Amino acid sequence: MFLQVPMPQGRTAPPTTPEYHSDDTLVYWRFGWDLRDQLESAGFTVSALVTASLRDRVAAGELSTGYDGPDCDEVDLLSHADPTTLTAVASVQQAQRFGFRPDFQFITWDATKA
Repeated sequence: MFLQVPMPQGRTAPPTTPEYHSDDTLVYWRFGWDLRDQLESAGFTVSALVTASLRDRVAAGELSTGYDGPDCDEVDLLSHADPTTLTAVASVQQAQRFGFRPDFQFITWDATKA
C-alpha cells in the first residue's frame, strides 16, 4: 500500500483546537513520524519515501525552509525525522521538475504485508 496523509508535526496527536479540512470535515488526528510504529505494529514492513532534498536536509540538520503556513510545523516535523529511515525516490532535479515543494508535503509511506 502507498499511503499519503498530511504530516503536520513530529508526533501523532489530536488537534489542540477544532480544525477542519478544506471541505469542512473535522480533523481528528494530526499525523507524525510515529505513524511508522503504528503501521509496523499492524504487521506492515514500512519505508518512508521522500525527495533527496528532504532526506539530505534532515541529515544535515537543516530543519527549516522558512515555511510559515498554519498547516504544518516544519521544524517540529523534521526534528523527529530519522534520516537513516528515509528512502529518496526523487532526485533534487526530479523534485524541482515535478514541483515537489515544499518537500515535507511529499512524504509517502510504502507499506507491505507478507
